[in-house]
Amino acid sequence: MPLDVLAATFREVRLVDAVHLRPARRQARAYPNVTFVTAEISGAAACFHDGDATITDPLGPLCGDPEVDLVISANVLSQLPILPLDWFGSRGRVPPPDLGRRIVRGHLDGLGRLSARVCLVTDVEQVDKGP
Repeated sequence: MPLDVLAATFREVRLVDAVHLRPARRQARAYPNVTFVTAEISGAAACFHDGDATITDPLGPLCGDPEVDLVISANVLSQLPILPLDWFGSRGRVPPPDLGRRIVRGHLDGLGRLSARVCLVTDVEQVDKGP
């Protein structure tokens, strides 16, 4: 993301993710209006805690404020479910049915409910060239 352009254009820039890597933190130090929000954005947190198969909308509380002008979802959408699914596998547990598909659908639906302008930067195709 062009952080310099975003910081110059908007009064406040919030970078929301479950993990903020050191290079991003280092780059953001130059901009006093850039803050980090650490949040689980897959919507699958309830699945981890109590086995509930509900996918929540984490974007609404984070980005639903009428003061929010623009939401940029920059991720590899097909990889959004990887950590939640790995969590179940590492514990020898079976994930709720269609969890991966529902995480992706929930993210897209959440973006669609926002009143702000939304920019989705993601993957659209996977090509496996094999060995």
